[in-house]
Amino acid sequence: MTDTTKIEALTEDLKAYLQTSKSLLQSQITEKIAVLSASIIQHVITTIVVIFCLLFLSISLGIYLSILFDSYLFGFLSVSGVYMIILVLLLLINKQLIRNPIINRIIFKITNNQ
Repeated sequence: MTDTTKIEALTEDLKAYLQTSKSLLQSQITEKIAVLSASIIQHVITTIVVIFCLLFLSISLGIYLSILFDSYLFGFLSVSGVYMIILVLLLLINKQLIRNPIINRIIFKITNNQ
């Protein structure tokens, strides 16, 4: 085998290696995107179900408190007050308990090698 033939063979092997590496990288990226997309869709569906449950529980609690207070106004205002308190607490602790764990979970899903 001459040097030119060896270089040509090496070049062909290098091209094949680069093509295989490219295909592997595309497959890995596709898998990560699929896993992340499925996770997002799952969380969106779960969130929708939780919102509907909270809606009906809130209406039920408002009606129950209305019966106790003998006033629809005070019953539903009490439920609204509870939600306002929860909203203020969430705004105060947003970064530590909500935003950072979500960012960490997304990073984990992307970088997880399983």
